[in-house]
Amino acid sequence: MTEDAAKKAAMDRLRRAAARVRRHEAERIELAEAIVDARRLDWRPSEIQDEVPYDRNHVGRILKAAGLTSPRGQRDTD
Repeated sequence: MTEDAAKKAAMDRLRRAAARVRRHEAERIELAEAIVDARRLDWRPSEIQDEVPYDRNHVGRILKAAGLTSPRGQRDTD
C-alpha cells in the first residue's frame, strides 16, 4: 500500500468513526429528552430506570439537569 493510499484509508476510517460518534450523541440526547418527558408525565424515576439502559444515578443526573428533582420524601408538584 502506498503512503497516499494509507493516508486515504486512514482518513476514510476517521470520517466513518466520527459519523458514528455524531449519531450516537444524537441518540443519547434523544433518550435524555424522552426521560425528561416521561418524568413530566409523572413517571417515577424508578419506573423510568426500568425502561432505559441507565442506572438510577444517571437517570437522576438527567432529571436534575432538567430541574425535575425534589428533596427526598417530597413529591414533585409540576
